[in-house]
Amino acid sequence: MADPTSLALGAPIVERQAVLTAFSVWLAAMIAFLAWLPDPYWAAISAWILAQPDHRAALTKAVLRLAGTAAGCFVGFWLAVWTAGEPAEQIAFLSVLVGVSTARRFVSAYGYAWIMFGVTATMIVVGNASGTDDLFRLATARAMEISAGVLAHLISTLLFGRLIGTPPPAPAATGVAERLDIEHTAILSGVATATILILWTFTDLPSVAQAIVSVAALMDREVGRMEVRGLHRIVGCVLGGALGIAGALLLPQSLIAWSIGFGAGIWGLARLHHSTSRFAYVGTQGGIAFILGMITGPGAPTSITPAIERLAGMLTGVVVLIVLVVMLKPLFLGRAARRMAAQS
Repeated sequence: MADPTSLALGAPIVERQAVLTAFSVWLAAMIAFLAWLPDPYWAAISAWILAQPDHRAALTKAVLRLAGTAAGCFVGFWLAVWTAGEPAEQIAFLSVLVGVSTARRFVSAYGYAWIMFGVTATMIVVGNASGTDDLFRLATARAMEISAGVLAHLISTLLFGRLIGTPPPAPAATGVAERLDIEHTAILSGVATATILILWTFTDLPSVAQAIVSVAALMDREVGRMEVRGLHRIVGCVLGGALGIAGALLLPQSLIAWSIGFGAGIWGLARLHHSTSRFAYVGTQGGIAFILGMITGPGAPTSITPAIERLAGMLTGVVVLIVLVVMLKPLFLGRAARRMAAQS
């Protein structure tokens, strides 16, 4: 539950932005449905992530998302071709790729493009290893799904963006003292990716792509912030996933009924997502989980099984990363402390 005091800060802006977000995400889903894209939830998630009151920042983020996705699709396609049938090589290449893209995320002016590059390339390779018949179609479909989300966001902003006003103030800094070095973030994300892929190889882990996306989303140089966001992601997954699955089960099999329920759920979660509450990240992840629960194919959902598998993958990624943070934090921080002592 959001802090009412926090929601009151810029409340009209939050309300208007929540409406714009709901329309943008719904429009992204409609575009993906009409284009018969295989995974339309990626379009809706893209629109959700891009929707923010600062429209200049959102436009920059949209360009970086497109560029990173395009590069990831290209590299992922050829990496999947070169490593086909070689799981050990795939794990090694993808772990290094995610580690490098994570490190570049924190030092490059195009950090968001780097993380989209690493995640997209990984999803293409994993999708091919999962038995996808047409690798080229998988890569192009992923690019089109992300593009559909960006297009929906741009249309929504052109139509309603001027109604938003001034963005609400940003949340205060946490002041967390434990900070990872750049190379440690690369190692942590690479090890987490390798762990997830190994678990998937031997246990048929559900929705491994969502697990790796969780790792990328949670990575932060501030250890405490990463741990808190991991907890908030779990709460958001449970909250949004439960609402999404309930909607998929209870709403009539009608696109109109689905649209009303989908829009209402996105609007409600967007109010928390766009607020300045310290629990805003619960709304952020709740919206993603709600989308995964409500979009299981090109139209109103007919089965909740895909939603459950994707949510399980998302939670698996959180758990793997948090366990590794707890295990490796003493090593990383101790090494950093020794390095600082040697330099002083």
